[in-house]
Amino acid sequence: MKIFALLKKPGLKSGQDKLSTRSTLHSRSEETFKKIDAIECEMSAEFEASFSPSLAQSSQLAAQENSFPHQIEEAAVLYASGQENAAKILLHHLTQQETSSRFQEQLVWWMLFDLLQIQGAHQEFEQLSVKYAVRFETSPPQWTLTPAYKKNYPSFSEKIIFRGKLSSENDIAFDHCRKINIKNKKIEFALDHISELDNSGCEALLNFFLLWQSQGCAIILTGTEHFIKLLHASVKSTPPLACHSTWLLLIEVIRLLNDEFEYEEVCMSYSLTFEVSPPPYSPPLGIHLIPSTTEFLLPPIIESPLHQLIDHITKHAQNQATLLLDCSSLVRVSFNAAAPFLEALSALGQHKTVELRNANFLVSVLLKLIGGNSQLSIFTHRL
Repeated sequence: MKIFALLKKPGLKSGQDKLSTRSTLHSRSEETFKKIDAIECEMSAEFEASFSPSLAQSSQLAAQENSFPHQIEEAAVLYASGQENAAKILLHHLTQQETSSRFQEQLVWWMLFDLLQIQGAHQEFEQLSVKYAVRFETSPPQWTLTPAYKKNYPSFSEKIIFRGKLSSENDIAFDHCRKINIKNKKIEFALDHISELDNSGCEALLNFFLLWQSQGCAIILTGTEHFIKLLHASVKSTPPLACHSTWLLLIEVIRLLNDEFEYEEVCMSYSLTFEVSPPPYSPPLGIHLIPSTTEFLLPPIIESPLHQLIDHITKHAQNQATLLLDCSSLVRVSFNAAAPFLEALSALGQHKTVELRNANFLVSVLLKLIGGNSQLSIFTHRL
């Protein structure tokens, strides 16, 4: 009504004034109609959204479809970063979601099954199995008492970070060792924060290692590269009689790493130094040895630094037409180590085929995420 009111002008005007007035009215009229059109378009959009719920639902579904694979990757990254509980919560959440990809839906469940086996959560595993069978109308993965891919390396109930000087006088650092709950049967011992050592500290730590193993505990050592350098430097610079326990700890650390080649090298030096036979080699508790010489058995945990592991893999690859890496004992690849690990394997893959076999689904998703367009072949374990 306001637009028509503008056309009703009192009185008469000259021709030029009439033309000017008409021009002004025309310009204002066009602006007004444009505003009206804009308002109508906005109202129309709101109207359609209000009375067409399918449009809103389809938009929400598209967003969900896009985020689902990213959340799967996020769960793998959380696990690789040592945040097991956060990864577990996210995976449980995703099992309650639906997406158009049946494979992606099942992959979430498979990752959660692996995580529960790694944690030794048998009851939760069985409860999830029932839900899986109902959801997908197929048989769930079976619980294995000693899964080949983890053996005795589930999530660690005890973790010790030894700091400072490795000496029997370092009561604060050894206090955690004395209070360890051996009933947990799983101990992760971090060595990368040891700044220096002496023979008394080496003897004390060696005794703890032997005691825990005699009581059935599986021990995983992390941050060993720096510590092994300290041990080698000590045995080279100290008279033999003053560092006998240091030698024995060096031998034990290498045995716990399941490095039989290096073990023989160190034992030979030990025998020449003390003119006695070295301790016989035996694989550490929980290690699943593969009799085949064509496959390289990866350790339970891969983390930085990687120099020693990559060196061993490179030596093994020299005599192999196809580099086969057995992941049956591999529990976790740390997030920081994943990229350099894959980069090293990709370099070897320029001259030969590289295959990672029997990986758990958590590791597989991480490596495929980090590897991107890598030519490496990654095969998961059988369900």
